[in-house]
Amino acid sequence: MSNAKHMNERVIAYIDGFNLYFGLKAARWKRFYWLNVQSLVRNLLKGEQDLVFTKYFTSRVSYPPDKERRQSTYIEALETLSDFQVHYGHYQANPQRCRECGTKTMVPSEKMTDVNIAVELLSDAYQDKFDVALLISADSDLTAPLLTIKSLFPEKRIIVAFPPQRHSAQLERIAHGSFQIGRASLAKSGFPDSVPKAGGFILKKPSEWDEIVPAPVTGSGTRPPGSPSLLKEGRHRIRRAASVNRHTGEHPRRHPEEVIRRGGLPQSRNQDAGGRKGRDTLRKLPSNIIFNRKESVPDDKALKRVLGQAYSLYEEILRLTDTVPREWKFYGTKYGWQLKPVQKGKALFSLVPLEKSFRVGFAVREKEREVLLKAKLPAKAKEELRKAKKYPEGYPLRLSVTRTADLKPVRLVIEALLSLRS
Repeated sequence: MSNAKHMNERVIAYIDGFNLYFGLKAARWKRFYWLNVQSLVRNLLKGEQDLVFTKYFTSRVSYPPDKERRQSTYIEALETLSDFQVHYGHYQANPQRCRECGTKTMVPSEKMTDVNIAVELLSDAYQDKFDVALLISADSDLTAPLLTIKSLFPEKRIIVAFPPQRHSAQLERIAHGSFQIGRASLAKSGFPDSVPKAGGFILKKPSEWDEIVPAPVTGSGTRPPGSPSLLKEGRHRIRRAASVNRHTGEHPRRHPEEVIRRGGLPQSRNQDAGGRKGRDTLRKLPSNIIFNRKESVPDDKALKRVLGQAYSLYEEILRLTDTVPREWKFYGTKYGWQLKPVQKGKALFSLVPLEKSFRVGFAVREKEREVLLKAKLPAKAKEELRKAKKYPEGYPLRLSVTRTADLKPVRLVIEALLSLRS
């Protein structure tokens, strides 16, 4: 009888380090930063599969010094693993000019990770090193190499594991199977607090990563119908998110949507869930909040169902802010769940999913308001911004997105704010 091990599927894992990191950051899962990614992959395999190698792709950060120190410690811990290799890209500062005000800033961006992953995938497929490629990333730039592998090596399978708060419809369509990495697998895949190196030196988990922050869990971690047996993520309970950030002191009322509700255009009266009329319910936004239950964190499946054709427009907004950490926050039954990209500790905007559409709310500062009033915004948006009452967070501006044409002003505002705030 032949050895059963030789009948098992050979699996190589390709991990997009920054995509995984920013997914964890967006989910506010700092406790999982000290992650043994090789152990994570093994926890996703089933008995008839063997992990033969793990490839981790990243770039060295050079500033600030504390981040450089933490990353170096983590990479050294990864390098203690066997059958494991780190592939490096690099950071490059690119000039970015605001279309409206002409302000020029240098924005650092991570380079070569997608190219390095593509090269390794194609090379390993050509050399017949795997039967299954497990890709941990949501970078749609990897669409082309995956299509090439499927065309040239139809016997090989590609599974995509999306990091928390990350998704790509293109990769999902191309892969033989896909799923969202769940909290349960992350929780049992960490390094011990102390990791010994070959020479006896002990690597310590950075103390900054011990902080526990209440966070939403996205995705059920369950296997999609018809997907291969690589995944064995079980269902897990959704952890409730705190509506007040106890670390930043941010109150749930102090955000762009709250400013809009209190200072926006006059609307009809409304009652809260308990039937009481509150001082902030006098200005009801025209569309009802869909995700208004604390235990129901929006995930990709629910968003696709609610947004419908507007889901592709929602993905476009995500691509515009791909380098900015994002997080879902709950603001009570009146305001519901909102997606907030956070830049330098401040929310760039607040995105509210609605039925077949979504709303993007901004809190615009004085200088930004002057720039936007000169920009090519729709007359209605300019009028709202011109008449808006100033709050500590800024002037409220609300833009609704239902069709492709609605994206243009949203894109203009986001690009202007990214440039002015960088």
